[in-house]
Amino acid sequence: MLTTILFLYLGLRKIAGESRISQLAPWEVLQKFLYQIIAGPIVVSGTFLLRPWQILSNLNVTYLIILLIATACFYVIITYLYEEQFKVSYHDFSSSFQITEIIRLLKLGLLMIVLAYPSAILLDVNIIDGRASRVHFPAVIGTTVVIGSLWNLLFLITYSQHFLRPIIKGILSTYLALLLAFSINVQHFYVLSWQYQQHFWQDILTLSPDITQNTVILVQSPNLQWGKQIHPFDWSVPSVLSSIYEFPKDWQFPPRAYILHSDPQNIEAWKGMIQSNGKMLISNKNHGVRYHYDWEPERLIQPQDVILLVEENKQLIRQPKLTLSDGRTIFFKQNDSRFSFPPFPETSLFSRLIPSTTITNDQKNSPAIYLEPQK
Repeated sequence: MLTTILFLYLGLRKIAGESRISQLAPWEVLQKFLYQIIAGPIVVSGTFLLRPWQILSNLNVTYLIILLIATACFYVIITYLYEEQFKVSYHDFSSSFQITEIIRLLKLGLLMIVLAYPSAILLDVNIIDGRASRVHFPAVIGTTVVIGSLWNLLFLITYSQHFLRPIIKGILSTYLALLLAFSINVQHFYVLSWQYQQHFWQDILTLSPDITQNTVILVQSPNLQWGKQIHPFDWSVPSVLSSIYEFPKDWQFPPRAYILHSDPQNIEAWKGMIQSNGKMLISNKNHGVRYHYDWEPERLIQPQDVILLVEENKQLIRQPKLTLSDGRTIFFKQNDSRFSFPPFPETSLFSRLIPSTTITNDQKNSPAIYLEPQK
């Protein structure tokens, strides 16, 4: 069955023109396939233990209150379901038929876990956070069935042990409360990522009120935070300006913003995009910018069309020029605008993305929150 799923998946991918499949040798496909179906179930099962530990290791007053309330609620719910389930006599319920049903569910869950990974050989099973963790979604359902079956079996076996009932229900209630607290923690990171985006784009627009046709904003920020559960600054970055402003339709190249390849270990990794004549080559081949769309053609950008924003003292500033290691100096677009923000018609997304509150002097001098690690 696994082999059939694998070949069916590979065939459909090739028909769809998936280039990554064609680039894999047969032995690489087999190696990846075996790794996925072995490592995947281990990783996804481990997350059901890791998530509660992540909450316990970073416990604060807020999550402690959530845990206490959630544990009490789950205990009441489990007690009610427990009594409803065992309304029939213990002799009838503990029959071999009931145990057989639980074992059947257990096998079904295990099968779901194994079958979840043959069709995901292009994804990394070691990733458990963010959008890329979707590789585990089918297996999570199977793991839930397995864990639920094991708890059901435990309740069945210990039904006659009256002193164990409250202990088992208490342990299960606490475990479910920890999972609930983790889900709330994920939502916290989503809110934080949205705040990062708001402040980031507000700074971008404040520093670039003079954008016009052909303008390219390049952001060198090695400490830009990528988020734990969701990336605030991902593939959508180049499209944001066109989503919040209505630029003239006859502009062939409306303004775009790109995040440069730059990290604390190699801040100037992006400079390979600079040509001998000082122009900037926007391409996927030179690792200059992140998330240059595959369907976009390569572009040579004149320096006078470039706005370079660099990270300095935990803030973004606009750099009027750049001196290269060979002594050349490149002069970028000069800000001659009298506006505080770009003077274009705004879309409905603008008010959602750009905060309407006035920035105080203290906020101007404080570190940008999108350069601070998520907590």
